Amino acid sequence: MTWYAAIDLHSNNNVLVVIDAHDHVVYQQRLANELAVILQGLAVYEADLHGIAIESTSRAFSI
Repeated sequence: MTWYAAIDLHSNNNVLVVIDAHDHVVYQQRLANELAVILQGLAVYEADLHGIAIESTSRAFSI
């Protein structure tokens, strides 16, 4: 099976989602922003993972 992942990145956590080739969500979890935790969430899908998209934004502040 083909899997695709997306990570919605926040300041201290993220939402990791894995979908199949038919756009069905097979995994969705809020995780800490720690590489080991994220890799553990992806481990089951690793062999057939075809891509990871990471969304993040930065905000510029002026004083």
